[in-house]
Amino acid sequence: MITKSKFAVMAGIVSLLFLTVLPGFAEEKAEEKQGKAVVSETELSQTAKAYAKIMEIQQGFQQSIQEAGDDRKKIQALQEDANKRMTKAVEKEGLDLQTYSKIIQTVKADADLRNDFMEKLEQIE
Repeated sequence: MITKSKFAVMAGIVSLLFLTVLPGFAEEKAEEKQGKAVVSETELSQTAKAYAKIMEIQQGFQQSIQEAGDDRKKIQALQEDANKRMTKAVEKEGLDLQTYSKIIQTVKADADLRNDFMEKLEQIE
């Protein structure tokens, strides 16, 4: 039987996997050859807005999981709903999941871009 804490950890991992969907690496390799990856200010802003909304959804999801107890069907329904809402959050900002994921990966790998991203997040909150 899965305990609440184990399920919360698993749900967190699933959510992180959602955020880091593996995009095609061909474009990334081409950008690496050119030097610094190119992410426009608009894309960075869109990604920051989507990221902020996704974090909000995940927090609500974690609270709902705790309230659901051991009800697996309810937990699965909550997970599916959270995934749909996160997808909509990304799409609402004009991005597809692959582009969002690629930008998140680029932000993680580039300290300057990460600083810009964090500034944009602070402006949202």
